[in-house]
Amino acid sequence: MDFSGEALRAARRLHGETRQTLQWLQADLFDRQALAAAGLTAGSLSGIVEHTCFCAIDPGQRQEYIATVCRLLAPGGWLLGLFWCHNQPGGPPWGSDPELVEAQLRQAGLVPEIWQPASGSVDKRQDEWLGLWRQPGTGAETGRP
Repeated sequence: MDFSGEALRAARRLHGETRQTLQWLQADLFDRQALAAAGLTAGSLSGIVEHTCFCAIDPGQRQEYIATVCRLLAPGGWLLGLFWCHNQPGGPPWGSDPELVEAQLRQAGLVPEIWQPASGSVDKRQDEWLGLWRQPGTGAETGRP
């Protein structure tokens, strides 16, 4: 899912229109009605992959982002992401602090399985953190996404 039609067109060009486990969706993460119309309702997702959404949205929307992720994940569902925790002024991409991100995700009830500095990413993103967070419930004990 992406807000940008251009990003989705590029993804479709690179990866095809549909796959068995992949669906392209243009929607606003903060528009609950649009999400519901697309079938994204409470507990409807087993996993979410985060890459550049968290750093692209205004920091004032991050709590709402986390609440939406938690609402959409089924019990035992996972959030896998690269979080760009840089301290550059301005944005987007907006900076963040890994300890604050961790505290926000924990406060929302997500349980960390991995939360560590990422390696092997793009050179200009030396401040990325790799996180695998799990919604409590069935499957949380397995340690697998």
